[in-house]
Amino acid sequence: MPHTQKRTQKQIIDAISKELKIPIRTGRSFYDRLIYEFTEQLIKEKRVEMAGLGVFGINVRPEHQTVHPTSGKPITIEEKKAVRYRSSRELRRRLNPPPQAPDSTDP
Repeated sequence: MPHTQKRTQKQIIDAISKELKIPIRTGRSFYDRLIYEFTEQLIKEKRVEMAGLGVFGINVRPEHQTVHPTSGKPITIEEKKAVRYRSSRELRRRLNPPPQAPDSTDP
């Protein structure tokens, strides 16, 4: 189902509800629960693997020293955690299909 514009949370919930033939409120609960479980798993286990989509993991950026661009004074950037994502092979193949071979019947 190709879309040319960004889908909002509401549009995703509406699509889930329509396809599963469930009330919007139930679709919203399903969506909220999915996001909650995904987030909790990521926080607890530091990694979530979703077949067909990819792997999400926690990347720790260590504390480091740098220079403030305006003042030129040294500053310390504190350690922080960020989410890292690696797409699945299936998704990469869908995003980058192999080029079509030229038709051999053309002269």
